[in-house]
Amino acid sequence: MNRVVTPNMASIIATDEFIRIVKDEMEKQNLTKEQIARVAHVSRKTIYAWLNGTNTPRLDSVAQILAALGYQEIRLPLTIREEETE
Repeated sequence: MNRVVTPNMASIIATDEFIRIVKDEMEKQNLTKEQIARVAHVSRKTIYAWLNGTNTPRLDSVAQILAALGYQEIRLPLTIREEETE
């Protein structure tokens, strides 16, 4: 099953919704914190802190976790602004 993270979902990073999605998918797929930690290249303790909301994952870690859970594509809004020079 292919799932897509849309621009609106970018705001879920390190929020209660992100935590809920990860916990729900871990339960559905019978995955452990250790397995998610290996995919994200972090410790189990770090995954624990992310899922308890005491620490915030980097965007690359979020992408790795979502990929491990079956999300095939992540789209984020991107705005590039040039500095104004006087």
